[in-house]
Amino acid sequence: MNRVLSRLCLMVAVPFALTALPSFAQSRGPEEFGLDLVPGSRKLEGSRYASGRDYDGTLKYFREKYRGQKSAIRWSREVTLPTVKYVHIENTTDSGAWQGVNIYQLKSGEVRIFVLPRATAMTSTTSKKS
Repeated sequence: MNRVLSRLCLMVAVPFALTALPSFAQSRGPEEFGLDLVPGSRKLEGSRYASGRDYDGTLKYFREKYRGQKSAIRWSREVTLPTVKYVHIENTTDSGAWQGVNIYQLKSGEVRIFVLPRATAMTSTTSKKS
């Protein structure tokens, strides 16, 4: 009887534990002007962050986050120069305090995220400082 009971507990506990695992793996990243950033990103200065992922992983995060929102988000073509490669994402809606995001990889391999605030968000933050 104990053997049957312990197997039954395992049959219930294991699937429950496995469904809870992805929520721990996908922890939230920082937020800037209402935009959720890549988990593991760290703030550098202003609205500039070092990404918690490599360049392709960072782009994948934003592509998955905004999948199906073509009318709200506009992606620019990726640009590659000798010292940097980057892509720009534009928020085409009136919602949110962010206007766009620049994702770029430096020659050193570091990946940075720069969040561009809307003009209204900038004026509201500067008026709070006064």
